[in-house]
Amino acid sequence: MGTIGDWGLIFAISLSLGLYGWARTMDAKTIKLGRSLAGWCLLSSALCIGGAFRVEAFLVPLVFITVPAAVAGVALIYFARARGEQQSAPEPRD
Repeated sequence: MGTIGDWGLIFAISLSLGLYGWARTMDAKTIKLGRSLAGWCLLSSALCIGGAFRVEAFLVPLVFITVPAAVAGVALIYFARARGEQQSAPEPRD
């Protein structure tokens, strides 16, 4: 399952990638920045765990950590985006 050094490296890299992805998508249209940051960190964590532990060492407990983190990360990134501005009703013409 890896040493504490492996998990520390995974945490550092995934946090860096998560902040980078979050900063790239941060603009005026993104409403829920906290949700977007959490999504990017979860997705990058799943990618780092998958990259650190190869297929031979990828045990069942890691699958139960990685798959939900990847799915939740993608869902949070998707639902954090703005869905379009609500337009006000057109003003009546006289």
